[in-house]
Amino acid sequence: MTLAALLLAGRLVLRLRRQLPLPCPDCGQKMVRLDREAAFAQLDVRERTEQLVGDVLYEVWRCRGCGRVDKRGRAHELAAAARVATPPATSPTEAHRRRGPRPPPRS
Repeated sequence: MTLAALLLAGRLVLRLRRQLPLPCPDCGQKMVRLDREAAFAQLDVRERTEQLVGDVLYEVWRCRGCGRVDKRGRAHELAAAARVATPPATSPTEAHRRRGPRPPPRS
């Protein structure tokens, strides 16, 4: 197999694995993955903001037996790439050195 085929197969396995029902850590029953609207209702304000901005994608699972809710967040690939591509913040002094002094204000 080529490297591209192996990478594609690996992504497919991970995607299918995320769809499999998880066992509940409390009672052992199978957990069900909630749809987008039901999952969004279970997120707190911080998690909703992360989801809306696109920094984190949340999967929310609910146990059929005891009702336990499990939230699993993962960094979105585009958000992770943006964090890598963003240059580090500079202090005003460093910005002044790069651009030169500001012109005097107009009267």
